[in-house]
Amino acid sequence: MIDIESVTIATPSTFTVRKKQIRKKLRTASGKMIIKTIASEKDLLEFSYNFLSESDASTLYGQLVAATFLTVEYPCPEDGAIRSAEMTVSDRTCEALDYQSATVRWKNIVFQLEEQ
Repeated sequence: MIDIESVTIATPSTFTVRKKQIRKKLRTASGKMIIKTIASEKDLLEFSYNFLSESDASTLYGQLVAATFLTVEYPCPEDGAIRSAEMTVSDRTCEALDYQSATVRWKNIVFQLEEQ
C-alpha cells in the first residue's frame, strides 16, 4: 500500500493525507493583512500505528532515517491513484509496550512526512 524508498512499510492503523498551503503572512502599518502564496498545495502525511513488533518498528525507523528526503508512494484520496513524492520526516514518537523474550513490542507510533 505505502512504500518508502521502494520498501513497503507495515500497514498503518491510521493514515491521513492533509493538503497544506505554504503562505507568508504580513501586515502593513495600517494593519491590513497581505498574504503571499509560496506553494499552492503540498501533502502532509500522518501515520499512526497502535502496535508494531520490534522487527516492523526497526524496518520502519530504518526507512525514515535513510536520507533527508525520501521517495514515498502512497494512495491519493483525490483520484485513488498511487502518487509518488519526495518527502522529509518530521517528529516521530514511539512508546514501549512491553518486553517479551528479550524483544520490545511498540505502541502508539506516530510520524509525519511533509512534501518537499
